[in-house]
Amino acid sequence: MPPLMDTLLNRPEVMGGVLNCLLNSAPSKPGVLLASAIQGQGGIGKTVLAQILAHDTAIRTHFLDGIYWIPFGQEPTVLALLGDLILAFDPTFKISTAQAASAHLQVLLSDKTALLILDDAWEKEPLQPFLVGGEACRFLITTRRHYVAEDVNASIFPLDVMTPEQSVELFESCMKKNLVADERNQALQLAKAVGYLPLALNLAAARIHGGTTTWAVLTSALRQEVARLEALDGGRRLLSDQAGLEASLLLSLRSLQSKYARAQELFSWFGVLPEDVVITPPMMATLWNMEETDAADHLELFWKEALLLSASSMLIGDETYPCYRLHDLMHHMARRLLEANASQGLGLSRKQAHHLVLERYQKGCLKQPGRKPGWAGLKEDGYIHERLFWHLEKAGALEQMVSLLQEETPNGQNAWYEARERLGQTAGYVQDVLQTWELVRVQSRQYHQRREPISTLGLELRFVLMLTSLNSLAANIPVVLITSLVHYGLWKPMVGLAYIRRIPDPQRRSEALVALAPSLVAAGKTDKALTVARAIENASSRARALAGIVPHLAGEERTQVLSEALSVARAIEDAYFRAQALTDIASSLAATGKTDEALTVARAIEDASSRA
Repeated sequence: MPPLMDTLLNRPEVMGGVLNCLLNSAPSKPGVLLASAIQGQGGIGKTVLAQILAHDTAIRTHFLDGIYWIPFGQEPTVLALLGDLILAFDPTFKISTAQAASAHLQVLLSDKTALLILDDAWEKEPLQPFLVGGEACRFLITTRRHYVAEDVNASIFPLDVMTPEQSVELFESCMKKNLVADERNQALQLAKAVGYLPLALNLAAARIHGGTTTWAVLTSALRQEVARLEALDGGRRLLSDQAGLEASLLLSLRSLQSKYARAQELFSWFGVLPEDVVITPPMMATLWNMEETDAADHLELFWKEALLLSASSMLIGDETYPCYRLHDLMHHMARRLLEANASQGLGLSRKQAHHLVLERYQKGCLKQPGRKPGWAGLKEDGYIHERLFWHLEKAGALEQMVSLLQEETPNGQNAWYEARERLGQTAGYVQDVLQTWELVRVQSRQYHQRREPISTLGLELRFVLMLTSLNSLAANIPVVLITSLVHYGLWKPMVGLAYIRRIPDPQRRSEALVALAPSLVAAGKTDKALTVARAIENASSRARALAGIVPHLAGEERTQVLSEALSVARAIEDAYFRAQALTDIASSLAATGKTDEALTVARAIEDASSRA
């Protein structure tokens, strides 16, 4: 969860409705999940409101099983995000597909009272795997796009720009003082010049508070800069309501540039990063090609000018580092600066910048015992392991991606998998494989269209086998290990059930479910156990699973499940398996006075051996 900013302003016109929806609304019918959405243009304060809500006392008291923050952005790494979330509940889970991860998350959240905050969603599809859980779970989405909220049936709370009075309150919060009458009037003029957009107001407040300019001078400069931007773009910028923000950013950078010559160049390097990443001093030391202490000083400088936001600190190795985030509109500006410099011959194109990022990181790779220096020897900096394949793709380095996935350790293990697993990033490894596979498939289609005799079948088979191997790791945990982990309290029964659901063989799944049935029933999860039993596709294994649950039930529920197991057994066509299923439920039938019914079914079996 991003830490609360020092300068926060409640927006009661929206907050009350969202709070009421999260705390007091009830599903219209069983199985319906409740989602709320704060919707509005970029820079308007949606994420800040979500942060305030997450720290609200009533919210924290209600959602006792946790509040979880999932940052999306325009290019979300869905598998990695799912992996991070599941890790909070089950650190042993190995992700193989988004579908399997979502199903696992469904089980883990089924009995939880938790709030998932899905920040900065641009499309519906990446949200879907996260919109799972029990009836006590709630979801809060922030998005610029109204249709995204509509598509997931969320209750929508539109957020508009600040009122003039709220803008003055934000200035006072940033500057830690009450404005006198003359200052208030000047603040109102400045707020109007930037369109009452909170992000632009923060930038302006940092300039005034830092003593680098005055209200009147900054307001005049902003109006001139907005007019210049309008002239450059034929007035289209004002239609996007971002002219004031862009003008504020450019003036802040120019002011910083006057004190530090490389300010704009260093800021533009943020444009080579993906959206919504946590920025650390070690990673920027590599990107900026400077000492770590210098990188930390420059990040602090950008933060003081309100060009960066604070993020939670991060432990990397043995040291804890301050961390930062970049608002996506600031990121967009940095990217435009990077491209503008390149077009004027003053810098690198975005592709060249990605190549330089890779080159600088490769220099720092540690030499591994028994092999040449390679990407698997990357030093951890809180960033590059998660994003290396993203940079490789942007640099057009498909061959390096394939080569890295083929790299082996001296003992024959997959080197990149081991590097990712060591950091708890197996979901990210799967994302890397899928990303490379898709690029290979695209290349294969291009070869085919050009009628070039090049086959990528071997590579595609390799990727299939990689993913199958990961699936096997998750699906073939011995039943006795699952039940023992639950029995000794190392796993909760629902975690054990989640792994049982992934056992591919129906007979093994049935046996595992029967073994875990006492723990599930004792934990009040009978309905979950029965759901898994009823989903077993093989009738014989399904009957056996239902019969294995029956002895742990009582009263009317026991009678109903027993009748269901008997019906399943009677419908089995194969005489041998029908007899086996009846044998499994015979003792339960006898215990409930249904011996005659069991004997009737047995005597109807045509095959004498099976009948006996």
